Amino acid sequence: MGVYAADNATVRAEAHMLAAARQLKALNASLPVVAYFNAFLNWEMYALAADVAADATLALHVDGGAPLRVGGDPAFPQPAAGMEVFDFTTPRVQDWFAGACLRLAVTRAFDGCFNDRAQANGALPSLTGVAPARAVAWNAGHVEMLLREQAALARGGGFVIGNGANALVPGLPALMLENFTTDEAGILQLQGFAAQGLIVHAHAGFARAYGYCASDELVDSLAAFLIGAGDDSYFLCTTTYQVELPTSDVLEDRPEYSRALGAPHALGARDAATGVWSRTFGARGTVVTFDAATNRGAIAWA
Repeated sequence: MGVYAADNATVRAEAHMLAAARQLKALNASLPVVAYFNAFLNWEMYALAADVAADATLALHVDGGAPLRVGGDPAFPQPAAGMEVFDFTTPRVQDWFAGACLRLAVTRAFDGCFNDRAQANGALPSLTGVAPARAVAWNAGHVEMLLREQAALARGGGFVIGNGANALVPGLPALMLENFTTDEAGILQLQGFAAQGLIVHAHAGFARAYGYCASDELVDSLAAFLIGAGDDSYFLCTTTYQVELPTSDVLEDRPEYSRALGAPHALGARDAATGVWSRTFGARGTVVTFDAATNRGAIAWA
């Protein structure tokens, strides 16, 4: 996003994303590329922040009149007091925010947008100082904005990915499970979303120690994913979102990612007697198992 770029004070995140997207499309025109936006916090590296600075009515204010401020991921630079929150109580602000994504989509360098903190009701506890009725109106407007953005993108074949506490806003075609848990609950949740025909990005490694994604422990998460996955389920393991740091594992490769898997024979199923989940893939029969009692997985490659 250009957070650490030398010109990030003058060249905003949207421009940096567009430049990177064009590079990716030049390498592979069919590669789906999405732009990242936070659908709650006004991160200062975006052009959206310049709009808010020029028009205070774009930000949500507490009942006393001051802008509401909420802190974000401490890994990224931000004001000590926190950042403003977009005021989605009005259609004008809904259309303004969605427009930032749509302007990138029309370049054809993007296929859609990833909206962080995009869950129904999930942001309500953070609206401290906002009257309950206004908070409810904000939440309804937040959902309406996401659905308007999706409807506009869909006309050109695009889509919105929503990320918010592993919950999906009904009407969105895709979601990120930012904390894909390596347990039976994670398997069941993934199966449920896959059964709805949704695009699911299962992100493993959340809250794990650095090195997890390169270790043999990764097999536990990968096995749980393969048992619960559907046709449009995708797996990624990272313990950090930083790519600039020497301890980043965002681009960590694993030999399992290149193995031929084949189509599943059936849905993953749990043996009632042993508590072990299993699923078989491909003509030669790669077998994936996951023990719900120990949360340990195994993959016997054909």
